[in-house]
Amino acid sequence: FFVFFSVSMAGGDKKKKKTKKGGNNEEGKALMAKRIGYEDMTLMENMTLDGVLSNLKDRYVEDLIYTYTSSILVAINPYKRLPIYTDAFVKQYKGVRLGKLPPHIFAIAETAYTAMIQHERNQSVLVSGESGAGKTESTKLILQFLSARTGRSSGIDKMVLASVPVLEAMGNAKTGRNDNSSRFGKLIKIQFDDDYYIIGSTMEHYLLEKSRLIFQAPGERNFHIFYQMTNGMSKEDKERYSLREAEYYNYINKSGCMTVDGMDESKELQEFREALALFDITGDLEHQMFCILASVLHIGNITFKAEGEGCALDGPDAQKELEITAELLGLTAEDLLFAISKKEIKMRSEIITKPLNAEQARNQGDALAKHLYSVLFDWLVSQLNGCTHAETYKQFIGVLDIFGFEVFTKNSLEQFLINFANEKLQQFFNNQIFKLEQVIYEQEKIDWSIIEFKDNQECLDLIEQKRPPGIISILDEESKFPRATDETFVEKLTSNLSKHANFEIPRLSRGKFNVKHFAGEVSYEVDGWREKNRDELPEHMLRILGQSKNLFTAILYSPEEIADPKGITGKSPFARRQAKKEAAGRESPRAGVTSPRSGMTSPRSAVAVGQAAKKGASKLTLGTQFKNQLQNLMDLLGSTEPYFIRCVKSNPQKIPNNFDDKLIYDQLLYAGMLETIRIRRLGYPIRWTHEDFFKRFRVISPQVAQTKNFRECAEKLALTLDMNMP
Repeated sequence: FFVFFSVSMAGGDKKKKKTKKGGNNEEGKALMAKRIGYEDMTLMENMTLDGVLSNLKDRYVEDLIYTYTSSILVAINPYKRLPIYTDAFVKQYKGVRLGKLPPHIFAIAETAYTAMIQHERNQSVLVSGESGAGKTESTKLILQFLSARTGRSSGIDKMVLASVPVLEAMGNAKTGRNDNSSRFGKLIKIQFDDDYYIIGSTMEHYLLEKSRLIFQAPGERNFHIFYQMTNGMSKEDKERYSLREAEYYNYINKSGCMTVDGMDESKELQEFREALALFDITGDLEHQMFCILASVLHIGNITFKAEGEGCALDGPDAQKELEITAELLGLTAEDLLFAISKKEIKMRSEIITKPLNAEQARNQGDALAKHLYSVLFDWLVSQLNGCTHAETYKQFIGVLDIFGFEVFTKNSLEQFLINFANEKLQQFFNNQIFKLEQVIYEQEKIDWSIIEFKDNQECLDLIEQKRPPGIISILDEESKFPRATDETFVEKLTSNLSKHANFEIPRLSRGKFNVKHFAGEVSYEVDGWREKNRDELPEHMLRILGQSKNLFTAILYSPEEIADPKGITGKSPFARRQAKKEAAGRESPRAGVTSPRSGMTSPRSAVAVGQAAKKGASKLTLGTQFKNQLQNLMDLLGSTEPYFIRCVKSNPQKIPNNFDDKLIYDQLLYAGMLETIRIRRLGYPIRWTHEDFFKRFRVISPQVAQTKNFRECAEKLALTLDMNMP
């Protein structure tokens, strides 16, 4: 099919002729019928990043937002609705082989579905890109296609789509780059029965951005749900949860952004509640959810002032917020104050209680708010899974919607872990691209053994290796050491990793280190890393929460199975059992805490040093949890046939018809497109079809006759040119 060259040759990229713009009838079909540039960029004569950018721009200005690179789909966010996602397009792409029709996200979904049937193997679609590039919308379109493609509704497909507003309300937020940015990663597994109809689905989530609960940068917002409650709830509901206007709450009033253009909070809240109802979260269960959510907001307004060696509530407003929060959580105000403003120190055979200063108490309150929200989010995902999962199924298609490579002015532990995930995914991507190239070479009967390929394993070793210790292992060690500081953490990094090619300590800069990632060098600030990595609440706080009079709160925090005859935590016992298993697997700090039904006289009474202490000490850190979770994800993806969708943000203003060359160039770099080109250049990067080659160079040897077999024509022409062809 191809003529391969290992030498660089002059000549620009060949452009196919543009067709005239179609009329208004069947606008979508007319749009997709246009032929601009290269639909598959592997057919470009000389694939360079500049050439790729130029081709994408030519197509973008004509509203052709999809382009292939072999079986990889590049999708540029147009920031406007295009008429190419109707049922007619579902039917058009149904049963059609990839490449026979213009590039489309439906074509990738169809290829995965067909391959699942033909190969009887699980499939995966990896959707990646920076915030605002369109990952979430692309994921929804894949789910939409698969739901419509099978042609028979089981009700599960509707529930899968209905989970979107639930997850967006709880897990999405406005950022500087995207008004509806997913602040967590997710893998949705669509399960199929023996006849390949959708029978169920499950979701796994990764690294919810809990720090957003406490702080948002100027112009950004907290999670959508808080504004839906403060701006969208009825007066009666707001009174029920003692809620005031959004501007009153410390957790959402610091960024100066309370609204999002075009977002109706009342309507969004209604859609959220309607979606919850499909998963049997109604009535009292919905009320319990909102109690937890409202308590998170109120905790932010429990403020402290210095008093003696400890602290005290900062006035009557803080006292009122404490009482409201305690009532919402089913606790006494005294117990909640004890949980937030005190700490316990284990001394051999006894436990000593000491007061915290005002700043420490505020930080402990923040930790409680983050933990409450995280546990509620985990429960919600388990509840969704409990309603949609299939006990048995034949195959699945996994759709991974995960955060792209991140570089901010200040990069903390969250960015480090996100970029670690991208390093892992990039290695997986590179290996798959290498395999695709290998298939082409084998088809052309070209020796492949001469090509050497080096991946990013060195950078991964720097991050995750145990011996010698990598960054995560060193962070874990410092997180467990009581006297460790940010300075000692950086010192240990320096002493262990200073000679590593991908690691650097910047000069004249304290509390920072640099990592040379595949997409570029990133500077990380270590402030607060050890606390974030510990990711736990003090045992006395867990004990108090576990003895709540509010059965929902008690069940979320109790280490034991509590009888739930009224279905306080939802209809699905599976959800609770699954949550318990997962908690046990993570060696949760809740394990070993005395049960609220054990007859203990006061939740402030200290448990004996022993079982609870051992459980708390053995808890996995956030970094290690994420590393293990990521490895499980890679193992799962490795067992599937993968497809890649690279989402690209067209401009920072998020407006239509604006192609920002520099921004898109950087994203292509971060998305590994340079790696795709590099892998291709390891062998024979310049390729023509036999027909194109013959017609272009026949002028040099016109004596070679043209026949219908252009492969033979190309071979005869090459012989007359005395070319060294493989």
